[in-house]
Amino acid sequence: FVPATVAFDKKVLRFFGYFQQTVPESPNEYYRVRPVKILYYLEDDSLEILEEVQENSGIPQGKLIRRHRFPKNDQGETYNFRDINLGQNLSIYGKVFRICDCDAFTREWLESEGIYVNETELIPRDPYLTKRNQAAEIKSYKTKPDFDKLKQYVEMDRKVLRFYAVWNDRSQMFGEQREFIIHYYLVNDTMEVREVHKANDGRDPFPMLITRHKIPKDRYDIKGTFPHVFLELTETEVTNYYKPSDLMIGKTVNIYGRNFLLYDCDMFTKTFYTKNFGVNNFQSINIQDPPNEYAKM
Repeated sequence: FVPATVAFDKKVLRFFGYFQQTVPESPNEYYRVRPVKILYYLEDDSLEILEEVQENSGIPQGKLIRRHRFPKNDQGETYNFRDINLGQNLSIYGKVFRICDCDAFTREWLESEGIYVNETELIPRDPYLTKRNQAAEIKSYKTKPDFDKLKQYVEMDRKVLRFYAVWNDRSQMFGEQREFIIHYYLVNDTMEVREVHKANDGRDPFPMLITRHKIPKDRYDIKGTFPHVFLELTETEVTNYYKPSDLMIGKTVNIYGRNFLLYDCDMFTKTFYTKNFGVNNFQSINIQDPPNEYAKM
């Protein structure tokens, strides 16, 4: 003969469940779902109910009911392990505990005693804690890509793309074909247009046609009330500016109503496009007019 205190020493059945607590006079919640652990000690048929501590819950938690034999009814009977199963309600001192799950040892031990263990149930989520956790979650925002302004400034400072362009205005009266140099500053995506002057071309030697700034691809994509006379365009008026991908030999770019044909570029620009865009064909375009043929006598 082996006493139960020896045979079942340190053998505990562990059940998981919950009970609902009504919350009166609260505008934020009507009830709370409080998960618990029910421990059944086989050595003396005593039980103990513990509640996991929730941070900042505002209610007493921890050990809800101390370890002892729980009364089953008014006739003096106490709960036995055969009275506890999954999917059942356990009424203890006016509180109804719903048993939802158990650990592997408990399931194996009950089945060894010939008890069929019911299917596992999910413990419902507490609506108030769910709402509070959603408010406390880290908000996700769209961050700038890795190529931000600081990195662009550090890596692209003093790096300039240089394109050679022509503006053919010969369709107008007294128009002519004029050569320009377009600089694209990689450090801040700004551009400038410089005119190439030749000796005795009859023009004032102003080197800059368009000063350095971010040039929009479509300057008319703004409100008609924008004061063009004394204000520059900002990102609030135009969102589509010229990028390096918009510039290439053979392309025509429209800058404030003028169509510039890009016919060549320097060696640094070719290296940049090969490295970043995989472009290998940099065949320049011949912009020289064919020689005039005069009638022979």
